[in-house]
Amino acid sequence: MALTLSLNLPQDFNGSYVVPEGGIIQIRVVSSDPALSESVQIAPSSFYAGSFVSTVPQTVNFTAGGAAEQFVQFQLTDDQIFELDDYFELSMTPLNNATLNTWYLYGRIQDNDNLPSVSITARENTIVEGAADAVFRFDIMRQGVDLSMTTDVEVRFEGVAPTPASSADFSGPYAALTPALVRFAPGETVKTIELPIVDDNAIEGSEVLRAFISNSTSTSESQSWPTPQYTPITNYDATVAILNDDPNVSPPPPSTTVDTFRFYNAGAGTHFYTTSVAERDNVIANVPGLTYEGVGFQSVPGTAEGADAVYRFYNTATGTHFFTISAAERDSVIANIPSYTYEGIGLYASNQNNAGLTEMYRFYNTNSGTHFYTAGLSERDVVIANIPSYRYEGAGFYVPETRDADYLLG
Repeated sequence: MALTLSLNLPQDFNGSYVVPEGGIIQIRVVSSDPALSESVQIAPSSFYAGSFVSTVPQTVNFTAGGAAEQFVQFQLTDDQIFELDDYFELSMTPLNNATLNTWYLYGRIQDNDNLPSVSITARENTIVEGAADAVFRFDIMRQGVDLSMTTDVEVRFEGVAPTPASSADFSGPYAALTPALVRFAPGETVKTIELPIVDDNAIEGSEVLRAFISNSTSTSESQSWPTPQYTPITNYDATVAILNDDPNVSPPPPSTTVDTFRFYNAGAGTHFYTTSVAERDNVIANVPGLTYEGVGFQSVPGTAEGADAVYRFYNTATGTHFFTISAAERDSVIANIPSYTYEGIGLYASNQNNAGLTEMYRFYNTNSGTHFYTAGLSERDVVIANIPSYRYEGAGFYVPETRDADYLLG
């Protein structure tokens, strides 16, 4: 006569007993002869002791004439460390002259923790070719509860049609657009790849580049993983564009166009435009937050045939400017948006797409409450495809087609 022990757990397709991390292991003990008084002590094996909340042995006693079946259970620990499936083992010791049919029980502990995830984002979606800090910065981020392992990330680069960027457009260690290998040591969360832009003299459209994560794996010396583990990727790629700043054709005679001066607002990430030489000089002398970038594009004289006023507002909430050629929109903004201060006519353009003119496309940034303008068709398409927070509002107005560049208005 003997005691038989078994696990009251589900089994996988291989017939192995399985219990989730933090779960309960229940053992069924059956006496083949209820007339006998027998006992058995059950304890976690020392090699797997760390998997149990308590390693204190438990004793099951059968008394003569008592129940023929009893249950006992052990609680597993639930940590926050990713690990490959572990195992448990329980050993038995007979007491009171008991005879055992089962001397040990074992099974698999199914881990319920996740590897960290990685993602890639671009700090700047577009950069003017000759800007003071013309460097694309891609942030590779690692997020998760358990950051105890080493994570390797491979980032590749490729030009995107219709005007793909190439190795001639960049300098630095990744100028040849070779893969960038990034390694996160335990605990690290952010790595940055820098891609400086070459300021050439070529007349070209906006050149588009895609950076994407091609591979990501994690290893752990403390866990002794036999092979690297695939690391989840939550955002695979980031697309950016270089904005050309080289003139395409000579400017028309001064009598037919007006220089529109451009400033960059580093704090808001927007641009400010003025046709006034006096205002330009005053801003240069007294507003250090606005960086002068020269002539941004050509507008038309107010006396020109078909010239339409473009009205200017100052957004006191964001410190940026808004332009509209629509008198109806001007009146609506004045009546309904108190944070927009009307400043009169900012410049002259056309509300018709006549010969020699090009569209100034308008977007609304739903995150910052500012407006973004560009005369570049390719940049317009890049923004529509890749920046969901920029809501496309169509052509804002039309200006002389004198430069093959993408322009920004604050």
